[in-house]
Amino acid sequence: MDIDWRGRARGMLVKSTMSRISRRKFLGLGAFALPAIPGLDACFVEPTRLRLRNLKLSDESTCRFVHFSDFHYSGDSEYAAEVVGAINKLEPDFVCFTGDLVEDRSYAAEALSFVREIQLVGNGIIGMPAAEADSVTRHVLLLHYPAMADHLGHRRFDLILAGHSHGGQVRLPFIGPLLVPSGVGRYDYGCYDTPGGPLSVSAGIGTLSSFPIRWNCPPEITLVTT
Repeated sequence: MDIDWRGRARGMLVKSTMSRISRRKFLGLGAFALPAIPGLDACFVEPTRLRLRNLKLSDESTCRFVHFSDFHYSGDSEYAAEVVGAINKLEPDFVCFTGDLVEDRSYAAEALSFVREIQLVGNGIIGMPAAEADSVTRHVLLLHYPAMADHLGHRRFDLILAGHSHGGQVRLPFIGPLLVPSGVGRYDYGCYDTPGGPLSVSAGIGTLSSFPIRWNCPPEITLVTT
């Protein structure tokens, strides 16, 4: 039997060449797509990937409450229900909200309907619990703008809660936020010691409608234990 080794070799060469081209194309497409992965996460995943942050102020817990900020509700009822459900699951004594419920006032009524679904264990309201002056053991100040903690005169509080910054929404490792709004100062996210007392700045719940992305800065609710 005669075997055309040259034809067989040509066939193997063509197959090998096609295989190499496919691999090159695959790697090229992969290299092109890789930078898009964080972008997809920032646009479609992280803006609603709610996390819980714990802030413990005392080893002997006498009170548990939730802080959340910057709802910026714009019609995403499924996400809003998730936020309310997460808060209710914690069974807080009361809840502190530090501003920016909506950007468009046409959503205000719907946003407030979600806020009213928050369930409280103690005798509390959205803000601070009702209490007589002589029974107050902690003084907590609610601010929207964190930078105001530097302008409280001689007053000092046991805890200051603020929002507004959204944590920058995009935070680079070892660098921090790319951009923050005015009124933030050096207090873009997390815990600080300020002239007015310990300050906790929330990353917030929502995003700006003009900048609806988050990266390395997921939305959060904070459980404060005192």
